[in-house]
Amino acid sequence: MKDKKCLYCQKTILMGRTDKKFCSNTCRYAYNNEILSQRYFNKIHHEKIINENYKILRKLCPHGKGTVRRSTVEEMGYNFKFFTSFYRTNKNKTYFFCYDLGYTPIIDNGKEKLLIVTWQDYMNDYQFNPWKGVSKQ
Repeated sequence: MKDKKCLYCQKTILMGRTDKKFCSNTCRYAYNNEILSQRYFNKIHHEKIINENYKILRKLCPHGKGTVRRSTVEEMGYNFKFFTSFYRTNKNKTYFFCYDLGYTPIIDNGKEKLLIVTWQDYMNDYQFNPWKGVSKQ
């Protein structure tokens, strides 16, 4: 082993297999725990955003259907990048859901709004194919 460094502590690895990455089990455990904790942190962070989005939709539309201005939703802190699923209609209108509440963007009297809806049973039949339109190389 020539000047191979431990991925965790950067000490030179003096002996062992040629593909050895850590100088000790302690460093291996610590390195992997750091990676897992970062992944877990990201997951928790995203779940918090989705839960906040859900609370905003629920607050604005307690009965499951309604219209609200985009600016109102944004002022409340809604993050449009995070949702749990989507549903696309035959007319290419897309609804973005946080669990059972979703919205589709609409223009009403020249104003940007969200039409908020509740997930319906017929939406379960929607078949999404992520490979549709992907060309083979």
